[in-house]
Amino acid sequence: INFLTCISCPVQTIQITEEVDSILYEVAYSDSLGCFPKVNEYNICVEDKYTVDVPSAFTPDGSGDNDVVFVKGHGIKELIYFRIYNRWGELIFETNEISQGWDGVYKGNAQGIETFVYQAKVKFFNDQFGEKGGDITLIR
Repeated sequence: INFLTCISCPVQTIQITEEVDSILYEVAYSDSLGCFPKVNEYNICVEDKYTVDVPSAFTPDGSGDNDVVFVKGHGIKELIYFRIYNRWGELIFETNEISQGWDGVYKGNAQGIETFVYQAKVKFFNDQFGEKGGDITLIR
């Protein structure tokens, strides 16, 4: 079991997609001439913790920072739904794509400063489900 996308890349992202307690990685390196080789060992302990996170506010002002609100978390395998409602209970956004978030626009209109209610349901890598609900404040 590897979990690495590139064996020789200097920067790594490790995504654990199955149940393991720990992983031991050895990193071998030397200078550009191959002198002074060194090997370091890293034992990565994997905790069986899963979370569903949604920010409490976002600022869709086009600055490139915090412009879209997404469902995030740890150990999410699949987004079942992410729904956002306005104060009248009208569904204004819905997706089941984890990479898709709401940009503060409804029916072509940028929504003003307001608090919206959301519901999110996910499936984790351990095949359990997690749910979260609350409110999101849109700030302009």
